[in-house]
Amino acid sequence: MNSSYTLKDGTTIRVTREIIDVTVSTIPNKNWLFTDKAGHNHRWFSDNEPMESYNPQRQHHVPTVQLFVIGKYIDFDGTETNITEYRCTMCGEIIEPGYTHNDQQIFIPGLMRAYINGQPCTKDELNAVLIKHGLTPLE
Repeated sequence: MNSSYTLKDGTTIRVTREIIDVTVSTIPNKNWLFTDKAGHNHRWFSDNEPMESYNPQRQHHVPTVQLFVIGKYIDFDGTETNITEYRCTMCGEIIEPGYTHNDQQIFIPGLMRAYINGQPCTKDELNAVLIKHGLTPLE
């Protein structure tokens, strides 16, 4: 994404921002709720709240399970890969967190670069020019 501006005094500002595609084929299912044989409830959380929607910029986890490495295998390209399973932290029952198909492409903002009159500058330098011209600085 690119934006260019020419200010009243002739100063040119250009800002570029990489857009990163973080699309995955499956995402945590916000509706998944599982009660194991011992009566322990398991569900997805975003940060520290029950998950209401998927956001790739937040941490998603099931706080009542722990990941265990139960074996290893060698991929076709020679890469060693762990075989894992999730277990309830209270009773040890194997839990398979629920996922769902992702039907949306997901992007997050990446690296930003700024230029004043064609010269690279820091965000602070850019903001100083914006403020000088009565414009809103970048966050």
